[in-house]
Amino acid sequence: MSGSLVMTKPSEKQAGYLVPLLFLATVGFLAYQIIPTYLSVQSEKSAFQSELAAIAGRATILQWQDRTIVSEIKDLARKRNFDIRDWDIRIQRRRGYPDVTIEATYGRTERFFGSYPYAFRFQSTVRPFEVS
Repeated sequence: MSGSLVMTKPSEKQAGYLVPLLFLATVGFLAYQIIPTYLSVQSEKSAFQSELAAIAGRATILQWQDRTIVSEIKDLARKRNFDIRDWDIRIQRRRGYPDVTIEATYGRTERFFGSYPYAFRFQSTVRPFEVS
């Protein structure tokens, strides 16, 4: 008999749509949890870099000592909720020039889903009133 018809149960058709639907729901949930946090941290990083450049500018104009610069940077990091240690800050001065260049490595640990920690780490090099 040619052209025989294959009968499937309705539950078998529905199961074929269930796996992709669950996959999309999982990806959507992950994006909903991760993307806002990531964008927030990137925004804070940008503001931190701008304020680092302002510190470099004030340090150049007022001829601050290195320990004053480190103290200002640590206060800024504390205010912005970034983790930074003394050895994560490098201050460079060129002989014969008043400008100060600051290199800083800093970060923040965020928790996703209540228990999964992820450490964001950044490195910035700034000159007075300039972000690079």
